[in-house]
Formats: sequence, structure tokens, C-alpha cells
Amino acid sequence: MRIGIQYLTWFDYSNPGAGENGNGWKHRPNPNGPELRPFKFPLDQIVRSHMIDNSSQGTCYSSMLPETAHRHAHWLRNLGVDFVVFDCSNVTKMSDPDANGIFQASRRAIEGFRSNQADRIKVAYQLSLTCWQQQCHANVDAPHNRELYTWNDHVRNHVESIYAAYLSNPDVFETVPTDGNKPLLIFYCNTGRDVYDPNAPDKQYWPFNNDLREHYPRWPAFNERVSTGELVRNLFSVRFSLHCPVDSNFSDAPEIWPFQCDTEGSIFNEAGYAALRVGNRSRNIAAFDRMVEASREKSYLILRCFNEFSTTDEDYRDGHVYTMEVNNRLHHHDEQGGDPWFHWNRMRTKLASVS
Repeated sequence: MRIGIQYLTWFDYSNPGAGENGNGWKHRPNPNGPELRPFKFPLDQIVRSHMIDNSSQGTCYSSMLPETAHRHAHWLRNLGVDFVVFDCSNVTKMSDPDANGIFQASRRAIEGFRSNQADRIKVAYQLSLTCWQQQCHANVDAPHNRELYTWNDHVRNHVESIYAAYLSNPDVFETVPTDGNKPLLIFYCNTGRDVYDPNAPDKQYWPFNNDLREHYPRWPAFNERVSTGELVRNLFSVRFSLHCPVDSNFSDAPEIWPFQCDTEGSIFNEAGYAALRVGNRSRNIAAFDRMVEASREKSYLILRCFNEFSTTDEDYRDGHVYTMEVNNRLHHHDEQGGDPWFHWNRMRTKLASVS
């Protein structure tokens, strides 16, 4: 089994090294506190952040520093992870790659992972094939802010940039042996049932009577090409990730992978899924163990996730956090809030039993 983890390069991607005005989520305002120490980031690699609440500055590490990924590689290997999945979805893909700070940060992360030869972590990318109408399709007149199918020059340029990065660093990318060892590329498609046509926003893009599972043989109608005319499928081993708000059965659909599952009962063919947080519950190691066990016979296991809504020093009060990261402050609803390594050590033990 190959274990991958969703890895967000959202932190201080626009102003690295400036010591202020970094991008990250809300963090506690003590840059010298012990809460920075689980991953032992030097203070010169910590930047201030006030993304959500401008009234209280906090701290985060910088995704634009290759040293961040170099340091993360050690702990991800310690957890049992084989590869990370960079997320460049939502509105970030609606500019060219060179203007997309999150994509640029992923390039720096590749440098960091590649430089850590002792803890080899490979990489893959996820792009979304949808985007909100109001944020990404302002020229489309739609009554609601629906998710519209999105394939344009910007998305195509990201795909081509990812392939160029693969050609430059083939040993760093996760490849799929059963598909000619092509690099893995994941396209996020929402739930698959709520994607609308940008040319007719009241019409679903894939006409499946709102039930993706019964019509998988005709889905997805993905025949997009790069600028040379080459099919994306010829360059990459393509998979499609979905958000499953209810139990769903994709056992006959090997190309469909999990992105986020709000219940424990969804079934996938090729890739299993595990998270500490399921639905609106708090982080729960028993749920994680059950999901890993259910994935034991899969070729892949996707973990959700690393970095999202928390970095090294966040005090996240409502418990609605996906990150698996070690954190001294952690989250008020954790089972063992006083032990920052409680979940990490339990997850490591469980993942070692299936890898």
C-alpha cells in the first residue's frame, strides 16, 4: 500500500522572509512560545500571520521556504507517508502558474522534499475541474453561486507546468506502475453530482440525473488536451477525487478517489481514506483506526490532511479542523488535549500495520 497525504502550501506564500503580513490561518500571538517546538522550526523560519483576524497577529511557517518541506519530510516519513498531494484548486488555478503563489510554494516544497535524501517523500498534484461561478466565472449569468466545470488556458497551463516539473524531477513524483509509470494527477470534481455547465449554468455538466454512481461508465467525459494537442490522460495517470457527504459506493470505479468523506461508510476501489475528523466531529483516533482498517487491501490510502486550518501553534477552539499535524496547543475537543503527540503516535502505529 502507498500512503499519500493531502498537503497544503497555503502558509506565507506571498511574502516569505519579511517577518510580517504572511498568509496563514489564525494563530496564537507568541512567536517565542513553546507551542512552536513540536517540529522545532527555527525562529528565523517563523513569520507573522493575520489572515483571518487582523486584530491579533499570530505566527506560521513559510511554505515558500524549501526548508519547511525538508523538515516536514522527516515527520511525514515518521508517520508512514510515501507521498504528498499538493492542492491547487478553487480560485488559485484561475491565474497563470507564475502568478499563483500557492503553486509557486509547491515548487519550493518540491525543492525541500528533494533535498531530504534521508526521508524520501514523493509528490503529486490535485487541481479542481470546478470553480465557483461568482469567483471564477464572473461573465456567466447564473442565479446561484454554483460550481461550474472549469477548463481554460489557466488550468491547462497548470497541467503543463506540472508535467514540466515532472520531466525535470521524475524521481520526486509519485507514479502509477499499473498505468505505464505515468505521474499521478488528481482532478477534484466536488461531489460529482453538482457540477454545472458554464455555457448553461442551470444544466448539470454531466447529465446523470444527479446520481453519479449509477452512471460511472459514462463519467467523466474528460478528453481535455494540453496546448500541443496531447490528451492529458496520455501524459498523466489521471484520477478524480470527490467529496462524499453521505455513504457512497464507488467499488466499480477505480478512477474515483476520496477527497473528503463526511461519514465512515463510503467505499472506493483503488484508494482508501482515513481522517482524524469525520463530518462535524472532533479529531478521533478510533474513527481513524476504523477507516485505515477498512482500507487494508487497497493499493493506496489517502489521508486528510496536513497543514489545513492549523500549523504549529494554533489554538483551534471549535474542533473543526482536519490537520493531522502535531500541535502543543492542539484543539479543545481532542481526547488528549494535553499531549500533542497523542494522535500522531497512535496514527503512526496504525499506519505501520498496513504499509
